[in-house]
Amino acid sequence: MKKMWSACFILLWVCPLILWAQTIGSVEFILGKAEISREGRTLNRVDIGTAIENLDTVMTGPDCQLVIAFAPSSGISGSIALESGTRLVVRQEQLSSGKNNDFQLVTGSVGVKVKRLAGTKSGVQVRSPTAILGVRGTEFNVISFNGSALIGCKEGEVFCSPYSELTSQRAALDSGRSSIPGRLIEILESGSVQEAQFPEGEYDEQWESLAQNWKSFHVSLIVNNPVSFLDQFVPQWNQYSSRLDSAAKRLSSNPVLAKWFEEAKKGKVSDSYADFVKDGPRVMSDMIAVRPDMVMSIMVWHRLEELVPLVPQSEMNQKLSSGQTVRAFIDSYRRSSDSVREAASLFTAAEKQYMLRSGGMSPFAGFN
Repeated sequence: MKKMWSACFILLWVCPLILWAQTIGSVEFILGKAEISREGRTLNRVDIGTAIENLDTVMTGPDCQLVIAFAPSSGISGSIALESGTRLVVRQEQLSSGKNNDFQLVTGSVGVKVKRLAGTKSGVQVRSPTAILGVRGTEFNVISFNGSALIGCKEGEVFCSPYSELTSQRAALDSGRSSIPGRLIEILESGSVQEAQFPEGEYDEQWESLAQNWKSFHVSLIVNNPVSFLDQFVPQWNQYSSRLDSAAKRLSSNPVLAKWFEEAKKGKVSDSYADFVKDGPRVMSDMIAVRPDMVMSIMVWHRLEELVPLVPQSEMNQKLSSGQTVRAFIDSYRRSSDSVREAASLFTAAEKQYMLRSGGMSPFAGFN
């Protein structure tokens, strides 16, 4: 930990404090209704031209399609298209190797067309809860649901590795596979990587059919045995969601963060370089301290957001391993899920304010 902190501040001392650019891209096309979650606020009006900022969560509603075009400042060109029912976190941070554009596909389906701009060192990756996709100028699709991911490549190559959302660690390189035209890759929650031949015919039509059938299969598994699927997450939810209040209180009571949030309301960042060198570690230490509970709570919350709506009414009186009925657990979950949502927004807002002052370096750079 000390080495990570030391490396962080060596970089800060040798680089001038430049406010990190917030805009990653903008909405190029939208059909239907979408929302953007940004620093605890929900932007309900999303139109063509709406800016997409660092650490925004973009959510598409039913029958919605949305395309984000990357800004030149991101160091990449191209776009990412979100299908209906998709939740995507857009993230950019500064690494020693250059800018890293990271798109976290929480759930849903996206189509990616991307290439790195000449003369830049920007990287691109797409993450799902259990897969990480390394991109080098390519066009591909990925759908994520219930801890698994399916990847199809139309042009170029994308390397697909098993990944743990909890530890932010990818598996060994030899456990991954490349998705190329004609090859379909599936990564299961267990970390198993499977491949199959992509069907012949027009790519977009074949992918749409494959993705729909793949998700329908996973939905049927849940609907047919909801108790088994919920049982995986009940102990984790009960354990970590109960710790969330203290973690959120620790962040909200941090005096430096309180000052940064007040400045954000006024649309400014007034810290000098010297102020950040003094105050930054106070924010970093609190964020690192609460990170394990935050990450686990948010991870389980995302999975339950997928599962709970699929539980049939006929199964509500079934007993879970905890002794609760399915109905009792879901009622409890719904009562406490708002606090997780608020804590997640607070956590993201704190990281964003830190990165604005650190030249784009995350307080968790040593964890990635």
